[in-house]
Amino acid sequence: MIGPGSKQVDFSVSKRFPMGVTRLEFRAEIFNLFNTTNFGQPDGNISNVTGGIISTADDARSMQFGIRLAW
Repeated sequence: MIGPGSKQVDFSVSKRFPMGVTRLEFRAEIFNLFNTTNFGQPDGNISNVTGGIISTADDARSMQFGIRLAW
């Protein structure tokens, strides 16, 4: 069986702030930036009632932020 395609755009931005001998780093990462729905593959067991039915999807948009102090 052929299932649906998958599209995902990830985005990341970071900035370093020097503070003498130390530095502060800020990072933001966004996965699935445009929140595109990516469906899973259809059930390949055609002897089941759910044969050929898509019942899963990938995760929605997620974001994470990080701060690091390096000295």
